[in-house]
Amino acid sequence: MKATINANDLKRLIAATEKFVERNCAKTIYRFIRLEFSKEFSRVTAISTDGYRLSLEHAVCSDIDENFTAYIKPQLPPSYSKYDNATIELKDSKCFIEINGSIVGYKQPHDDFLDYKEAVKNATDGAPALRIGFNGNLLISALQEAKTSCGNSFRKPVVLEFRGSLLPAVIRTNDDDIKLVLPVRLEGDK
Repeated sequence: MKATINANDLKRLIAATEKFVERNCAKTIYRFIRLEFSKEFSRVTAISTDGYRLSLEHAVCSDIDENFTAYIKPQLPPSYSKYDNATIELKDSKCFIEINGSIVGYKQPHDDFLDYKEAVKNATDGAPALRIGFNGNLLISALQEAKTSCGNSFRKPVVLEFRGSLLPAVIRTNDDDIKLVLPVRLEGDK
């Protein structure tokens, strides 16, 4: 079982999912990023979870010889250019990634992975979502400051309040301490 992907695309998949990997989990499988290769759609889906958060990312792949699933750690071989391709091969219960002559390999875990498709379905089905767009950097910085306001503790929640798609989001750490983040217009909003 083998597939080819641009090395930069693989790097993006890893970067977008690695913070959702549970590094200290008793269930070994959650210490990995799951890669699902689809020959029919010529793409790979990267999935990771820490039990509280879930990340899904997709990229185009080429030369997928058959559908398969592989697990990798959130790291790549050390040196490559943006023009290099990565070959990912699953062989004898091991996954190998080869980029520009460098190879890393991972023994595959044998635990059961979360039924993430059902989790996504449960989170996205039902009432229509209130869609609000934000500049990602501004939203993250406001959330980081709210975290600081809470004393960097999990004991006190950060509360998000949304009153409409064109009104500022309110981030509260108590009744009087707030952060406001202005939304951006999404295509189709009036």
